[in-house]
Amino acid sequence: MKTWETVLKEYTEQPIAANAAFEIAGTYFRALKYEDAIAYYKLVLSDYPESPLVKQAQLEIANSYYNNNDDENAIREYDKFQKLYPDDKLTADAQTGLERSYYRRGIQHPEKMKEFIDKFQGSELAAEAQFNLGIEAYEKQEYDKAIDEFRKVVVNFPESETAPDAQANIVECYKKKEDYKDLITEAEKFLNYFPDNQMVPQVKFSLGMAYFKMHSYKEAAETFKSITKDYPGSDFASSAEYNLALCYKKMGKSEKAALILERYGETGSGEKSVVAKIQAALVYIEKSDFAKALTILEPLTPATPKESAQLYELLGECYQSLNREADAIQSYLRLKTLSLVDNPYQVKGLAKLAVLYEKQQRFNDAIDIYQRLTQVSTNGQIKKSANDRITYLRQHQ
Repeated sequence: MKTWETVLKEYTEQPIAANAAFEIAGTYFRALKYEDAIAYYKLVLSDYPESPLVKQAQLEIANSYYNNNDDENAIREYDKFQKLYPDDKLTADAQTGLERSYYRRGIQHPEKMKEFIDKFQGSELAAEAQFNLGIEAYEKQEYDKAIDEFRKVVVNFPESETAPDAQANIVECYKKKEDYKDLITEAEKFLNYFPDNQMVPQVKFSLGMAYFKMHSYKEAAETFKSITKDYPGSDFASSAEYNLALCYKKMGKSEKAALILERYGETGSGEKSVVAKIQAALVYIEKSDFAKALTILEPLTPATPKESAQLYELLGECYQSLNREADAIQSYLRLKTLSLVDNPYQVKGLAKLAVLYEKQQRFNDAIDIYQRLTQVSTNGQIKKSANDRITYLRQHQ
């Protein structure tokens, strides 16, 4: 750069000085020193207006402002280039820079994004800009506004890469609004418009959940089943299989439900596996097949206190129904040590245990359990009933 600085200083009035200023500017540009670059590019314009480098210098001034994140000045300089050289081959580059400047300004100042969209309807960035307006509204939980913004993407930019995302997000907005009827309509639109899109399993899952929420269990089952069949490797296949079982249970197809839940429990792992097996056992409990339920429940190892409470209470119920009182007591007794509050299974199981102790005339043990009930429940009626039994038992021992 020193050589060019010498040329610029010693040959200021010569045409080569324009080249020197241009090269110095380029050096600063490559060094990311954009303000210095702009100063030398402007020197080319002001001191050597007849130089063939003027046109390129004008474009590089705009590029320097853009790279320096100065969108307002970049917009001004790109616009100036287009007005000065409307038919030049570099005008396309200026147009690209102008679009990017308006777009980035819109990202930084969302209130100006609509200006970009209106000004550059044909730009590849316009669809993305419109999509971002939807995202902004969605993140603010303004779901009606988000739906309007996303719909503009689908309607005005149907061939854009963001159109499928926009339609899928419309579905998500209706899910957030718990408007399941419109969710179904929009999900079906997505499946018609974009049948090969990678988000089909996600949208189908939302569709199945909407049918389930509306008690349309047959339609929900068909939807979940299609996910397990057509997209077995998707992130939604496992949950779809589980929900399919719940649909069958609601439809009265308890044996189908139990088979799926048992299979799900065997192939799954961790908390979901335990929950699935408990659900399978509940199917048999509802059919009073307590022995079969026990074959599922007894091998389980719960992972959380809540799982433990449900498991121990259900085991106790099965043992008690099979007249295995000693086993029932041991299972219910495990509920006593769980640190939970207002857990329905813990409360229910402890209440049953207290009654069993009374039946066996183990009144001190019954009092102990009633006292524990008053600690794990904040329900006024439950606490009163437990305290009443404590008072009664103490008076009649």
